[in-house]
Amino acid sequence: MPSINAAQALNARQLAVVLPAISLGSVVMLFLAGRFVGRLRVCRVTLFAGWTFCIALMFSLRLPGLAPLVVAILLSGAGEDLYDVAINDKGTTLELLSGRAMVGGFHGMFSLGAMLGTASASTMIGASVPTPLSR
Repeated sequence: MPSINAAQALNARQLAVVLPAISLGSVVMLFLAGRFVGRLRVCRVTLFAGWTFCIALMFSLRLPGLAPLVVAILLSGAGEDLYDVAINDKGTTLELLSGRAMVGGFHGMFSLGAMLGTASASTMIGASVPTPLSR
């Protein structure tokens, strides 16, 4: 959100409209995600959700205006939650097939990856490494 706020130069009122949008997208998707995974299969849903999340975040940095930004943020939250449900479904299936507890390890590795990605991004920002969006 700080990057989006900086890229879009949001005032306090606009930020108050945008911030709840990611949570709203996530909550709405919680009610639909199981149906999507059940009908469309995990691999398809995972690919679709991952791309939706990434593309929506990319557009949230570039789309002009509050309404398109809110839509992009809603889609980002929905994609993130759909992805989470799909990968947890796959992890649970693998756990059942193997007969071993594995989901906790998957969550741990996911968290470790998130921390390493955050540390890498923070290091690059601190070193003023240019990005395609900063050109």
